[in-house]
Amino acid sequence: MDKDLKVSSNQLDKLNEHELVVKVSEAITSMGGQTGQGPEEAKVVRARRLHNSGVIYKLNMPEAAGWLWKEKVTFIQCFCGTSVLHNKSVAVMVEYVPISHSPNTLEENSKIKHDSRLAAGELVLTRWIKAVQR
Repeated sequence: MDKDLKVSSNQLDKLNEHELVVKVSEAITSMGGQTGQGPEEAKVVRARRLHNSGVIYKLNMPEAAGWLWKEKVTFIQCFCGTSVLHNKSVAVMVEYVPISHSPNTLEENSKIKHDSRLAAGELVLTRWIKAVQR
């Protein structure tokens, strides 16, 4: 979550990480009552402030993140419309991948998803970080 570029200040700027968790937890509880939907056990586990004044929130379940993204307009209204949400993927490096792995093969990506017990949509892509010739 970042400050909306159209506003000069944001009510979240002065809060510490604990207060950010409380604020977003209140928003999630409020949204559950307003929409009558959403995971019942959804809660914020942690907040981390970034150098650019943005905040990354860790939720206790992937379904909660998906629900918040789907209901992002309602979620942002809980913050007086002074914030924006970004949907970002996180790159993860994995060691000891067999050199026979082909990132372009859908079958191999399916096998990785199954073996790693990943839910649908959690693995976006695989690629080598170095050229294959190296």
